[in-house]
Amino acid sequence: ESPRASTRPRSSSAGRPRSPPPACLAPMRAVSLLTLLAAFLAVALVAQPSVAEEHEDTFEMEIDADGDVVAGGGGGGGAAQVETTRFELEHSLTQGRGFSSRGTVVVETSTTTRQRLLRLDEKLTLTDQERESVRELIETNGLYQVRLRSSASNSSSPYVLAALRICDLVKSGFKEEIKLLLDSTGAVLSLEYRAPAGVFSAKRECSNPNSLPSTVAFSSAVAHLLPTPAQQISIQPPNTPPPPGMQGVKATNPDGTPMQGEQKQPGILRKYWYIILPLALMILTSGAEPPPQGGAGGAPTGGSAAR
Repeated sequence: ESPRASTRPRSSSAGRPRSPPPACLAPMRAVSLLTLLAAFLAVALVAQPSVAEEHEDTFEMEIDADGDVVAGGGGGGGAAQVETTRFELEHSLTQGRGFSSRGTVVVETSTTTRQRLLRLDEKLTLTDQERESVRELIETNGLYQVRLRSSASNSSSPYVLAALRICDLVKSGFKEEIKLLLDSTGAVLSLEYRAPAGVFSAKRECSNPNSLPSTVAFSSAVAHLLPTPAQQISIQPPNTPPPPGMQGVKATNPDGTPMQGEQKQPGILRKYWYIILPLALMILTSGAEPPPQGGAGGAPTGGSAAR
């Protein structure tokens, strides 16, 4: 037998496209990098706000050495940009039997944006007599009370009062948060007073009045409360099942008469019987087979005769 000729195709580079030499890739990469850099710079320039816009959105205030806001400060000597309102804050260390002044709450309102900034004009440090009153409150776990007038311009306006257990204030390290809710005219609608719990609140002792430090200085934070929408109460109560243990109690009307329960919806058979019944009869009658009929074309019953 003659040896078989090899039919395996030989690899040849004649049909493959030649890759460009490395020297040609360097200019292409440089052009791509320059294009990406130009696009990044264009996006950065478009996203960066202008200096004029930044200056318009900034609320600047100038405060003098006494802590008061200077009218027209930061506005180039123009019209006043801030309205200042002062509320005298009072506190009681004797369960409300007497109040004394402990500082002033300053409310600064922007005339353009109507944004409010609240702060205390001075830091409270208790005197020796006030420390003794705090010790008496600790013995009974009494209430520390603060109050202020609802209107800064009307000295006969009603007080807005808030209270807190003295032990909560002692355990917080005399850190306090004062929040005011003001209306559009600047009057106080509500006063919220709380002592935030810190990391060392559980370790501070309040049962022993002698554990009070020799210097008691308050760390105060004042903020403005924003109004929140009230909860909507529906006139007609929702159709909900009674709570556990109240299933046997019958509902009554305001006049004492038993309330008529809602009628239950009828079932599907009771509601659509006039449609279901004819369909069922039609299905039952149309399924019966007709009886067989004899005729001339029937198959013979007898066998064939032998010849």
